[in-house]
Amino acid sequence: MALEKIIKLAEGQRLSDVADHLPKETGIHLIQAATGVGKTYHMTTSANNNNGAVVFPVKAILQQERASARRDGRYNLTFEQIEKLDKLDLKRIREMHVDECQILYSGGFRAPVEALIETIKEASNNIPVYLYSATCNVDLLPVRPTTITTIEGSFKRNLNVVQIETNSVIAQNTRYIVATIVGAISSEDKPALVFVNSTEKSNAICRHLEDKGITAIVMTSETISKDGSPAMIAYEKMIEHSSVVAGGYQVVIATNCLAEGINFNDDFHVISTQCDAGLVFQQQGRARKQATHWLIAGEGTDQLVIEGDQLIHVHESGRRTISHSESVLADKCKWQDPEYRGKANLYSLLAERSPRGRFGVQIIHQLNSYGYRCEALELTEVEELKALKNISRKALLRAIEEHGLPYSIEQSDHPLIVSLTATHDPAKFEGPLESAIEWHREWVAIQNTGVRGDCWQVYSKVNARGRKWMMVTVRDITMRDTTTAVVAEFKKQLTSTRISSEVLEQVAGAFWEQLMPASREWEWHTDEQKRMRLNLFRFLTGFVVDDHGTWTLPDPRVGWDVPLSSAEHNRFRVREKVITGAGHTTEAFCHATGHTKKTIADAKTKTIKQQVNNLSMLGI
Repeated sequence: MALEKIIKLAEGQRLSDVADHLPKETGIHLIQAATGVGKTYHMTTSANNNNGAVVFPVKAILQQERASARRDGRYNLTFEQIEKLDKLDLKRIREMHVDECQILYSGGFRAPVEALIETIKEASNNIPVYLYSATCNVDLLPVRPTTITTIEGSFKRNLNVVQIETNSVIAQNTRYIVATIVGAISSEDKPALVFVNSTEKSNAICRHLEDKGITAIVMTSETISKDGSPAMIAYEKMIEHSSVVAGGYQVVIATNCLAEGINFNDDFHVISTQCDAGLVFQQQGRARKQATHWLIAGEGTDQLVIEGDQLIHVHESGRRTISHSESVLADKCKWQDPEYRGKANLYSLLAERSPRGRFGVQIIHQLNSYGYRCEALELTEVEELKALKNISRKALLRAIEEHGLPYSIEQSDHPLIVSLTATHDPAKFEGPLESAIEWHREWVAIQNTGVRGDCWQVYSKVNARGRKWMMVTVRDITMRDTTTAVVAEFKKQLTSTRISSEVLEQVAGAFWEQLMPASREWEWHTDEQKRMRLNLFRFLTGFVVDDHGTWTLPDPRVGWDVPLSSAEHNRFRVREKVITGAGHTTEAFCHATGHTKKTIADAKTKTIKQQVNNLSMLGI
């Protein structure tokens, strides 16, 4: 059990002023301190006074602080880069300082971090090793601190929170991000540093801003490393002058390559899109002096909870354990030690899930606990962007046909969701997609009520209101029995397979008036719902529709539509897909071949395929 201690800084005090109160004994000492208390200055000063070493995860910051120490005449300390720790002689140093120690679990994609963990453990046997962080999650640390010292300073910052109604990854909601950036710049004309941890979405946001006459540039680990690139030139100017405005752009859109360690002293907007609260804190902490702070987050109240070596998703209807295989980051950790790797993979799960709007409220509460005063704001104007249109039912069905259907809207790495995200904001497709997933889940129950046709054929012909009614009906036994009785009664009125459209509409009107009286369900009977009512009536009473939109009512007197056992029905459905996939109705196929549903079920699929091909050759 670590020994815990709290040190409260007086007004104007910095961490170096209370250095004598920090633990000095051998071991690992975690120093939890918010941005602005002078952690970096204390680290380099203490190391200089005591012949120590400092380790910075970010190379640019290491170079920046090395140059600063030389200017101040501090030569009695060692600066080490994580990738070159093998050159550090632990016998020659008397203390060790590690900045941003959350990298011990968040840096699973960097092989040298595992060596840093081993170095910390080895060094702590003989000297004090200090780990610094504002947001370190002790449960995820792969090392066990001897002491934990919390530094409480006068950290007072307001955070403007723009919440949007979506369960998806916030960074994918381009138009809301663009609206926030435009709104922020309009309220105060100063540069903006925007964190969007997606290169694809960063580029899209950049293009939209440029269309509005706002100069913008995207900075990723790749673009700022490419010699002579505009991003590298702007980045170097920003680092050299510790200034966002020095980059020469109104908006800098950055991935997490700028999220830690790099400090800017000018006045600017810093805008984060929801992610792990610790990472949001790091992003906002790039502003060292005056700045306006923004967060775009969701409204969801679900929570992510770490219990032992598991990540639990707690939601209104229960809780579930999130599997490692669900994370797109977990496989990146190649560390040899299973305990270290387990911590890194657990964090990768947390980091991968945190950006989703369903966890928005939890992220905001965590930032409150870090000292931010979060103030909810509302976007007064969210402009539609040309490339971000609502997905149509037809387009969604085409996408499902091409990529398949995920089992859940949460399956973000499914080819369908990846494809849709590339062309639409999730807020524009997640509602229709969630509805389609639910529909597919209920289809077998719906089909058992006697509805003919293919799952997606019925979906395409009946709107959302009608589909919802069908799903509610199959779930409610009273509604299901009532509907079955009314359908049976009206089927008797359909005495001919040739029915005029006028008669059909009259019968359908009477059907719905009996089942859904207009006096009680007036919205169901509006002109807007006319096509839905007619199509739904057709499906319920046994009509089928072909690929050309022609509706027919199978003759109940013919012998092809025979009862089937459950096993026969399953076999029939497999072969029926071959028939309908070629554009035929089952009735037309049976008339042409002499089959019944039973003989289709008993035949081999290969035989049915051959007969379908024969009909095509004959032009049928």
